[in-house]
Amino acid sequence: MKQTLQSFKQAFLQRPKYQRVAVYLLVSYALYCLILGIVTPALLKQQLPKQLSEITGRDVSITEIKINPFTLESTITDFAIAADASAADTSTSGDFVLFKQFYANVSFWQSITEFAVVFDKISLDAPQAKIAQLSEELTSPQFNFDDIITQASAYFAPEQKQQPTTTDDHAQALFPLQIKQLNITAAALSIEDKATASKINYPNINLAIYDFDTRANLNSEQRDQSQIQANQFSFSLIDDASSQLSISGGVQLKPLKLHSRINLTQFDLSYYYQFIDQWLEADLRSAFIGLSGSVNFDQESDVLALSNGQLSLDDVRFHAPNSEQAFIELGSFALADISFDSLAQQLTITKLKSDNLKVDANISADGSDLQRLLTPELPAYLIQTSQTQEQAKDQAQTPPQDQSKPEAQAGNQVDAADTSELVAVINGIEISNYQLNIIESIANQTANQWQIGELALTTGEVRSDLAGELEYKLQFTIQQDGQLSLEGKLDIQQQAAQIAYQMQDFPLSALQPYVSPFINVSINNGYIGTAGNVSIEPQTQDGNITVQGSVNAYQLDIEDNLLQTPLIAWQDMKLNQFDFNLKQNKLAIDQIDFHQMFSRIVIDEDGTNNIGHLIIEQTDNSGEDGETTNTGKDTQTNIEAQNLAQKQSQSQNNEPSDANSLAIDVNAINIHDSSAFFADDSLTPQFASGIEMLNGSIKKLSTTPETRASVDLQGKIDRYAPMSLKGEVNPLLAEPYVDLNLQFNKVELTSVNPYSGTYAGYYIDRGQLSINLNYQLQDNALKGSNHVVIDQLELGKPSNSSLATSLPISLAIALLQDRNGVIDLGVDVEGDLDSPSFSFGGIILKAMTNVITKAVTAPFSLLAGLVAEDDDMENVQFEFGSANITEDDKSKLDSLAKALVDRPLLKLNLKGAVEAVSDSQSLKEDAFKQTLSKRAALNYADIMDLSASGLPESGTVIDSLIALYDEQFGIEQRQTALAAIENDLPGLSPQAQQTRLHISLYNQLVNTIELDENDLGELAHARATAVKTYLVEQGKIDPSRIFLLESRVNYAQDEAKVVIGLDAD
Repeated sequence: MKQTLQSFKQAFLQRPKYQRVAVYLLVSYALYCLILGIVTPALLKQQLPKQLSEITGRDVSITEIKINPFTLESTITDFAIAADASAADTSTSGDFVLFKQFYANVSFWQSITEFAVVFDKISLDAPQAKIAQLSEELTSPQFNFDDIITQASAYFAPEQKQQPTTTDDHAQALFPLQIKQLNITAAALSIEDKATASKINYPNINLAIYDFDTRANLNSEQRDQSQIQANQFSFSLIDDASSQLSISGGVQLKPLKLHSRINLTQFDLSYYYQFIDQWLEADLRSAFIGLSGSVNFDQESDVLALSNGQLSLDDVRFHAPNSEQAFIELGSFALADISFDSLAQQLTITKLKSDNLKVDANISADGSDLQRLLTPELPAYLIQTSQTQEQAKDQAQTPPQDQSKPEAQAGNQVDAADTSELVAVINGIEISNYQLNIIESIANQTANQWQIGELALTTGEVRSDLAGELEYKLQFTIQQDGQLSLEGKLDIQQQAAQIAYQMQDFPLSALQPYVSPFINVSINNGYIGTAGNVSIEPQTQDGNITVQGSVNAYQLDIEDNLLQTPLIAWQDMKLNQFDFNLKQNKLAIDQIDFHQMFSRIVIDEDGTNNIGHLIIEQTDNSGEDGETTNTGKDTQTNIEAQNLAQKQSQSQNNEPSDANSLAIDVNAINIHDSSAFFADDSLTPQFASGIEMLNGSIKKLSTTPETRASVDLQGKIDRYAPMSLKGEVNPLLAEPYVDLNLQFNKVELTSVNPYSGTYAGYYIDRGQLSINLNYQLQDNALKGSNHVVIDQLELGKPSNSSLATSLPISLAIALLQDRNGVIDLGVDVEGDLDSPSFSFGGIILKAMTNVITKAVTAPFSLLAGLVAEDDDMENVQFEFGSANITEDDKSKLDSLAKALVDRPLLKLNLKGAVEAVSDSQSLKEDAFKQTLSKRAALNYADIMDLSASGLPESGTVIDSLIALYDEQFGIEQRQTALAAIENDLPGLSPQAQQTRLHISLYNQLVNTIELDENDLGELAHARATAVKTYLVEQGKIDPSRIFLLESRVNYAQDEAKVVIGLDAD
């Protein structure tokens, strides 16, 4: 054998050199093929898993490794790194990382010619990885590859300590590497989070890179034709929800430069919602994001740019738990043509467009359900961690005191000034068909629904730096019927705006829930509209705000819930033009027109009115005892007290308190075909009346001093009796001014039967009332004159009311009503508004009562005033003992008769009286004269005027006197009387002595007369009869109007007269 080899060697060495070289090469190539194609794969298959297991601490397996020494193709099949044994109970158990096949093909000759490592192709087929976060708390995450990092760090630690310091990476050249084609196909990635119990899968991930070269230059001016398509890549990813992400473009490694196109389609957010759904009550059922755009980055010029960007969000649906009805739905939201330039620091969006948003919300005293559904309820450990981080951040942002130098501060200010802020610009916004449904229960316990629909918004350019003017137009519907639109320009930096607004058909019934807790009314119907312009001047100028517009409210119907009747209503109310100027503090209104307005005032049985009852008492929770605040009558009392205190304060202060009050000017208030209703249920029977066909105007109403508003209103009471109100007023002043004339003409008094029956004590059978009232109010002093005419008043039956006046109403009427059936009264009133007890009704009632009281307590003064006679018409004086009327008293009776003609309802009661002593003496004297005339055979008339001092010296009368005396007393008594005269008066002549004797005889005879007990009564009666007879015969008074009161038995004895009393039916 040895010799054979020696022979072979000798023979080989004797061969030509080229043959020997060829053999050498052939043997070397064979060895190369043997080692590279057989030995190396075997060694790698045996040693590589062991080395990787030592590095990772995991089991590593490789099914097959192939190397083709001829084509330099390498293949690794079924590579796998096992999962950690501690994760065996999770879905990540099995292999942690694996791939089906890895393939690489080195281009040997091209590597030599390019002076680089060149791969014709590198591919990785079906790689898979399973990543899991194993901790229950996100603040301390633990991943299923933490052990690999720990093991690898420990394995490479000694080598890292011996590594020399590297040079600057920016200056270091990249390793020359070229890959003609690199593919990763059918890759899969699984991510699991135990803290959120979430898992997502990406079953199809692909990457392709073409003509990769670490030295390639993407600058078009520097690269040659071979580099045009260099470093092109394509990446795609699909998840289990069919979301797809694709990125394609080119990359340059040094300096780093990237140009790419990103496209994300049907990215299902609901699939990824599982990471946070356990902290949110809301359930995201659907939401899809679309994204596309071109991204360019240049490290050398430090430029990041985005162009042709598109972002969309579609079909968003949030549901409450266990609900099939979405509370948030969004049709689409899109940003079109997005561009960004890092050098210019500007983000530009050509258009923001969105439509079909619907939001259902419930708002109560506890808050909004949107807040509850969309606010995350984080676990305690996350909340504590967040608070700790915020505190640390605040401490870090607080600069230490006394350590900042002025120079450093100035430098910081310069740096801040040089740093430009990012500006975002949206060229236009288009929002359409938004809808908001709100159910709120804050106002009261009931659910109140608000619907805002068909919301559309368009704008011009919107900038994040708020520069320039923003043009916009916003419109939407409210409660289906109402429509609101706003259009104009905003300058937020200048705090200026120009706004054109319009609201139509807003239903006032929508405000019912907010009115009900305070006022007991129902808004059954009613709509309001307004339109105008708002101008807000820039703050750099005067910052003034002006508003011009109009208001229209129509078909108003407000019902009194207590009475279940209409309270106030109108067909239409138009305020055609108003102008408000904030700086001038002025409101100017052109005209307010009311069409077919109606109002109702009702006095209840207890005397209160329906307006006061509408206010609902509110509970004042501020007090410890839970006291209630009465907003009815008590509130009114408090308001009156406050007003009084305010007036007193103003009277002590000369400076006007309303210097800064709003100036109001109203050109005209017009009333068309309106009406009012008044009822008084406190009366029996109940009273009701109305003013209808009310038309007129109030013009030039103003708060400007010395201005007067003219009032001209006409209407009809109960549709037949005209009424008018004319004059001047200014109620807007601190001290209102009034000069008004109110007229009622021919109002039927039967309509006020409830009032007459309750307060006068009689019902009215017939009558008409006309009133002319004039009131002047100036400097809080009221002066008024009332002209009241009552025609053909006839009282009916008594009402027996406990509230009836004690005054003799029938007598007052008889005294006041003339022969034509007319009562004509003039009543003046005065009052001080500063008086706490002042009320218009009070002073008018007091004045009218005074007139009636004066009439019934001094009726003859009233009658005397009618005929310009002396006041004493109630007594007719008589001479003693006589029933004959004197001439003076006849004149008095003539005047009385004249007054009675003008007061046909009056009746007279006549009662005679006597003066007991004087009338008795006169009656005795008359009786003696009767006896004397018979004795002397004379007529009584002949001696009727005879008196004791007027006796003749002689004749039949004297003879009869002496004879009667002698018969009564005797001759001796007469002679004794004569002797006494002679003795007492001796100086008298005989004739004088006889005269004195005749007088004594006359008086003694008169005194002997005894009167009958009925004589004085007969005299009193005769006197009353004489007065009646005179009034009937001479005064032409109907006898049925004159009554003789009983005077024969019951008569006064203090004066000789007839007392006249007045009465009425």
